[in-house]
Amino acid sequence: MFSDRDLELIKGSPYEVRQSNHHDVTLHSGLTGHDWVIVTNYAGPDCYLLHRHSAGQPYHRQRGQFGSLIEALMYIDGHEKWAVSKKERCVMFPAVEP
Repeated sequence: MFSDRDLELIKGSPYEVRQSNHHDVTLHSGLTGHDWVIVTNYAGPDCYLLHRHSAGQPYHRQRGQFGSLIEALMYIDGHEKWAVSKKERCVMFPAVEP
């Protein structure tokens, strides 16, 4: 379960908070358009992530279990940076037609 202090930290994140309570948080990234849901197990601070690439797609569970909301946010930040760098590489080196 997320504490009030945890939920305050999310307000300072670079993501749009679509919904938050003590059991789950839904975030949207303006950078990539991805949506994230951070879900607790209701008994402690550990959580897991659901992720989708756009509103028209279903959520899928990301691999891993996170010990806290902060760890989950750090993972999301890393994934967002990776997704942006991947998109930039595709623009720099587009697929060549034979």
